[in-house]
Amino acid sequence: MFSEDEYYAAFKKVRNKFRKYQYYGLIEGALEYMNTRVDDKIESLKRHPWLVMLFIKWVMLDDNYPNSKGKTATKGEIHSILQSIWDMADKQRMPNEYDHYTLFLRTIASQQFLYQIDFNYAHLSRQSIIFSDLEKNHYIYKAFKDSTGLEVQEYLDLSFVTVSRFLSTNESFLPENWFSTVRNSHSNQKVDSFLATISKDIDGIRETLVTNDDRKRPAVEYSELTPFIEFPLIKIKGKYILTHKNILYRRFEYFIYDLMRNLDAEKFMEKFGILFERYVEKSLEHSKIKFLNEQDIERLLGKKGNQIDFLVQDESSNIFIDAKAVEMNAQGKTTHSSEIIRNKTKKSILRAIKQAHDVIRKIEDSNAIEIPSSQNNYLLVITFKDLYLGNGKNYYEAIAKEKIDDIYSEYSRHSCIPPENMHFMSIDDLDLLTSILKSKKFKISEILDIAKNNDKDPETKKFDFRQHLHELKITAQPPEYLITEKDKILSRIMKAIEN
Repeated sequence: MFSEDEYYAAFKKVRNKFRKYQYYGLIEGALEYMNTRVDDKIESLKRHPWLVMLFIKWVMLDDNYPNSKGKTATKGEIHSILQSIWDMADKQRMPNEYDHYTLFLRTIASQQFLYQIDFNYAHLSRQSIIFSDLEKNHYIYKAFKDSTGLEVQEYLDLSFVTVSRFLSTNESFLPENWFSTVRNSHSNQKVDSFLATISKDIDGIRETLVTNDDRKRPAVEYSELTPFIEFPLIKIKGKYILTHKNILYRRFEYFIYDLMRNLDAEKFMEKFGILFERYVEKSLEHSKIKFLNEQDIERLLGKKGNQIDFLVQDESSNIFIDAKAVEMNAQGKTTHSSEIIRNKTKKSILRAIKQAHDVIRKIEDSNAIEIPSSQNNYLLVITFKDLYLGNGKNYYEAIAKEKIDDIYSEYSRHSCIPPENMHFMSIDDLDLLTSILKSKKFKISEILDIAKNNDKDPETKKFDFRQHLHELKITAQPPEYLITEKDKILSRIMKAIEN
């Protein structure tokens, strides 16, 4: 039986162990252990980098910091402390103590997947497409520049320059002169402004951690996304020490989105929703499939009532697609409670389900668009980041059965989209899907039918939609517009180097 008291008692034993040693040495040793090169990626993950980062956080937050009079810890002593932290796993909530096993899996995914995913330039290209061409009086343009001192393009260019340091080498630090080759185009002030978005000195990190900490050590912390995502580089004596390269990559991949949400989430999301919907339409256009956008649907059905963003008609199927530029906060990523996730997704997932059914009813009432039986109706909800909700059946059974049944009760049963016909996917998944569709090897209804049939059997069931796409065994290139955008960024960098 899970107990917060037992977890905290285990934490205190770990704390008493590390309090014997100088804290700077513990931090350095932990980073070295985590980042020492191994040929097998699995071996690297076996070092539990998410727990190493938690250990470093605990050390920095401790009342005895920096404990400069302590002993110098040996590698063996550091490994012993880390082993004690790994052993705390048996003090965590077990899978059967979550409201549904899906919640346990998504907690692991939210914390650990970032260490398994290599750098993908598509994320930077996508940010460039969405944000680079904004008018100078646009709220996002002004707020980003005021906050960072940089244009979006400048930030993305310097991100690529930084990533190049770590992609092809096993270096563990970024030298202060790394940007010397682009100084003619990016001044010292610009570079310093950029580095301030991904780094702090060690005391600055501690100050930030202390400011954001409530001085409690709840068990949920063991499953958290590391706060070092905000400062993946530690500035020490003219060098920028890398915490973990995947933490740095994730910082770059969503930086603009994350920064703007932190500044003013409500105001940003109001503006970003339009930009995100525009990008989703760009991805659908890339697939070369026919679809109706929101304006087309309104023209056919009228503006009254809820709308859906896009409708794809594929032979006997209707695929309703809605873009939801939502984010799950820390509580939503680690909770064991279905109620909390249900409340966090009320204005996004549940709203999309309601919108799709309202449109179906309008279609049936008007006969303006032909629609087949509900068994061939699908709903795809596209989010900017992964929410790790699985498919609609998981969401229905684990999180929102009563709420979805309430929605169903407003419509004739034969019109309702079955939960197994609903999928929640990130924009990465959509770009991969539309690239596969462009190859003409599959129709969208075929892919959705494959996913539905796979998910019926526990042996073939997938955690997220991307796994269904990978199983198709098609080597799909990223959309051309992401490649073109990457090439534009690299061209600017090369020009800066040549000058």
